[in-house]
Amino acid sequence: MAAEAGGRAARGLAFALGCVVLGGGILAAKLLSTAPEGGPAADEARAIATLAEIGSAQVRFRAEDLDGDARYDYGTLDELCRAGLVGADLAQGTRAGYAFTCAPHPHTPEFCWWATARPERGPGRALAVNQRGAIVARELPFPVEPQAVLPADVAPVGSVSAAAVDSE
Repeated sequence: MAAEAGGRAARGLAFALGCVVLGGGILAAKLLSTAPEGGPAADEARAIATLAEIGSAQVRFRAEDLDGDARYDYGTLDELCRAGLVGADLAQGTRAGYAFTCAPHPHTPEFCWWATARPERGPGRALAVNQRGAIVARELPFPVEPQAVLPADVAPVGSVSAAAVDSE
């Protein structure tokens, strides 16, 4: 009986996470379609959309155990690429004038992850997202604590999906 209930809960969670992935993909497409033609604002808009893409990829990677290690954990950019969730350019760490990093928490990869985007050249805002799904911006430098906690002095600029934001 308990195993059956656990199976139903897991299927329900997988369905909910699938909705988050779809929502994040729609948000990324919307951000890209409304991005200005060129310059720093366009690069930032594409970087925000890329962080939304990473967030959606993380949700799917964890929910489906796409690295096949029997641990429902988050992945690195390289792992997300090998699972076919992000492009090879992003796995190399760069896209649209921004350098990206992404990692699961070293001690609790089942629960926490973070990603950052920093301008490759010139001044600009750094961007970040974590497992809560809110994409935030801050002038450089942009520290991320080892617990995947973002600094308090950030400005929200988007989200992976409203459903992905933890309501704690």
